[in-house]
Amino acid sequence: SGSTFLGMVHDPERASEVTLQPIRRYGMDAAVIFCDILVPPAAMGQEVDFLEGKGPVLSPAIASREDIEGLVDFDANEATGFLGQSIRRVRAELGDERAIIGFCGAPFTVASYMIEGQSSRNFENTKRMMLGEPEAFDRLLERVVDNSIGYLRMQAEAGADVLQVFDSWGGALAADLYRERLLP
Repeated sequence: SGSTFLGMVHDPERASEVTLQPIRRYGMDAAVIFCDILVPPAAMGQEVDFLEGKGPVLSPAIASREDIEGLVDFDANEATGFLGQSIRRVRAELGDERAIIGFCGAPFTVASYMIEGQSSRNFENTKRMMLGEPEAFDRLLERVVDNSIGYLRMQAEAGADVLQVFDSWGGALAADLYRERLLP
């Protein structure tokens, strides 16, 4: 519904208004588009909800190679075109005076949410798949990366000047493991 967090993300009029309010009020020189890093997993076929007191919940959680292969590769303009519309609305109001910042989640962060099905402190299921089923884990990362590229391209084409990749959970791994398994 339109009153939920994701309902606002999916409504270009409301999402662009939320993006523009701090610019109008404080005159910042850049606008971060109102969205969420879990939009791509939803476009790939996972159910994404935000539960009060719990945060994001993704279902079904990815637990196997079959689950990974069951995900959908999406066309960003079709599946997430609402974000492009939001960016275009913000650009129309801001003109070229201010930058628009688009974003997505980094592969490990997005994959962690997809595997854990929610926020996690220790990422047990993610680490179990990464270390115990490395080929399946790499396939999930590959799917996330491939879909994120089109998603970011769509944002740039809609008018985003800068694209940020959030690796919120990258610090859950030791630096050498991150460099070896995720940096590529």
